[in-house]
Amino acid sequence: MQLTFGFLTAALATVAATTGCGDVPSPTPTVTPTPTPTPTVTPTPTPSSTPFSLCRTLTTGKKLYLQADNEYFFGYCQGCNIPGYSLPTRVNKWAHPVTITTVATGRIAMQAETGRFLGRCEDCGPDTNSPDQIVQRGWSMDDATMWECEDVSDTVIALKDNKGKYMTHGAPQAGLDGDLVVSKPRDGSNAQHWTVIFMP
Repeated sequence: MQLTFGFLTAALATVAATTGCGDVPSPTPTVTPTPTPTPTVTPTPTPSSTPFSLCRTLTTGKKLYLQADNEYFFGYCQGCNIPGYSLPTRVNKWAHPVTITTVATGRIAMQAETGRFLGRCEDCGPDTNSPDQIVQRGWSMDDATMWECEDVSDTVIALKDNKGKYMTHGAPQAGLDGDLVVSKPRDGSNAQHWTVIFMP
């Protein structure tokens, strides 16, 4: 009797573990959540800084002095006993400021305190100013008074004229009380470098 009861209990347990169709149910699968991918962060590019250009600061209305390689200054002589233009430029201990005018071609013009523009002497003869001497030409700009500014350093520039020559601190000249300023082919010397000193 006890054997029969044990067999019946086992049979009932088997039936209870099946479905109505006699199948054993599959266990409910555990759903593993799909991991969210970590977004890739693209670094914001750092904009490259534009190199400083002294020439780009020489805009219309700026007033400045030009200092030569011997630490004397660019200026002009009024009443000097030399032939040719009455207001030749020179380098000596007296500094005369110039006022910048920006020209549409990207060049600059330099105007002296007298109102005249500084440029290379194009009509100089052997008995007048030295060839390619820098003088005060007139009250209006022309091609000979327009200069292309080239950066040498953060404080120094070179100035190229309309013939491709550079404004150069030249040799002393009798009657000028100072050194000539002339246009010469580029030679890379310090005589063609001018330190810019802005007026306050």
